[in-house]
Amino acid sequence: MKLAAAALLASALLASASCVTDTHPLASDGALKFLADDAALFAADILNGAGVPVTPRQLPFEKSIGLYLSVGAAPDRGAYVDLIVEPPGAVRLLASDDGTCVALPGAFRCTAGADGFASFFARSESGYSGTLAIQVVGRTEEQPLTIRPAGIPDGTSDFVLLVSGIAGNRVPAKYNRLECTLAPMPDQSFDKWPAGAIRVREAQIRATPPTFSPASLEHAPVLIESLHPEAFVSLEPDCLPPHASRLRVQLDAVGQSPPFFFCFSDLGGNVPVAYASGDTKGDSLTLSVDPEPRLLRVVTADATLSLDPLVLVKVLELSAFDSDLNQLALKVDVTSSDPEVFSLVDATVKLPGADEGDVPLSVFGRALAAGKVTLSVSPALYITPSCASLPIVVEP
Repeated sequence: MKLAAAALLASALLASASCVTDTHPLASDGALKFLADDAALFAADILNGAGVPVTPRQLPFEKSIGLYLSVGAAPDRGAYVDLIVEPPGAVRLLASDDGTCVALPGAFRCTAGADGFASFFARSESGYSGTLAIQVVGRTEEQPLTIRPAGIPDGTSDFVLLVSGIAGNRVPAKYNRLECTLAPMPDQSFDKWPAGAIRVREAQIRATPPTFSPASLEHAPVLIESLHPEAFVSLEPDCLPPHASRLRVQLDAVGQSPPFFFCFSDLGGNVPVAYASGDTKGDSLTLSVDPEPRLLRVVTADATLSLDPLVLVKVLELSAFDSDLNQLALKVDVTSSDPEVFSLVDATVKLPGADEGDVPLSVFGRALAAGKVTLSVSPALYITPSCASLPIVVEP
């Protein structure tokens, strides 16, 4: 029994001794060398409520960095150094699988293995971008590191915004909600964001990856912004609220964003659109969005005319209005149901806008024969919608 107990005690002592390592600070005459490439990392562009980067992220956002510690011409096994980051918090230092580096309160310690090497990871976990240094406490050696803002990398080409369904940069009116009135102006304006009927255009961001680093474009964020109150950006084609003026998308591996949508109010206007990725801004773009006419007022000047082909008579007063009931310039076609009874002077006329005074446009023609006609008014080159006048009687 005594021999067995002695053997167990000796075994335990030997096992305990094997866990003790000969660690020591790297001597002042020892050498230290950082082993790392010069590739930049990408910062995080969005953090969640806990301050953690939102994934997926643009790569690379971390890199492996090696150390070689030596004394004389030989590796210095067990020698250690403490590392800090300047500015603090710019990157996070993490242990690698070989266990040669470990986080300590206020510092990060790396201890050389039998071959003199140690390794760790530097990871960007904040929005910090710029240059930083991984410094060795009490020594002059340091490893510089560059953090770029998340976004398209240098060497990316053809960074463009493509908008479908536009002629040049123009977004035309649809006239699908134009109402007719023969009465005085209504008191209540129209909804300029009609649910289910908002004008929308699909768009996409595209870029060509750099040849030397094609994978670095994947998950690059792009911010798209409408700089006009009558337009917003959405990921959904139905343009439901809330109406956001800014939108973030990410590029895929070949440099294309998912489709997104510009939504325009019925008031329209000249809409500047901006887009940027990191430090790179896209070319300026302004969309010319036609106002959507909402009301066409047709007033019959005289429902009874005398037959006289030589005399011009005023038969209509026309005016158009936008959703805020501002008078709107609009080109319209005017047709007679029977041109042989009443003939119009002009088949196409332009109604005045608010800047030309709140006055209607007078329409003239000639009474050519006895009979009854109606005059129809529609947006130029459109058959519908069409607004009809009161019946006009030409007496013999």
